[in-house]
Amino acid sequence: MRPIGEKVAVKLRKTPTTTASGLHLPETATNTQTHGDVIAVGKDVKTLKVGDMVIYLRYSGLYYEDENGDTIVIVPESELMAYWRAEKN
Repeated sequence: MRPIGEKVAVKLRKTPTTTASGLHLPETATNTQTHGDVIAVGKDVKTLKVGDMVIYLRYSGLYYEDENGDTIVIVPESELMAYWRAEKN
């Protein structure tokens, strides 16, 4: 899959359903995730690379579930707030 233009495909990270102390988090507390890992970029995206982690606006993008059950969101690059790259050793 490759997004069109300046769009980015982001795979949401799994949100823990319990805290470190063992408290159960309700679904309403875990379904507002706004960050994830870039899995594909459109040809007009200049800044990001696959593997970068991004934070995007809460109500941005188009959400869908892929064949593996992972949530993917397609977000315009202009609606990304920040990104960072994992350091390679």
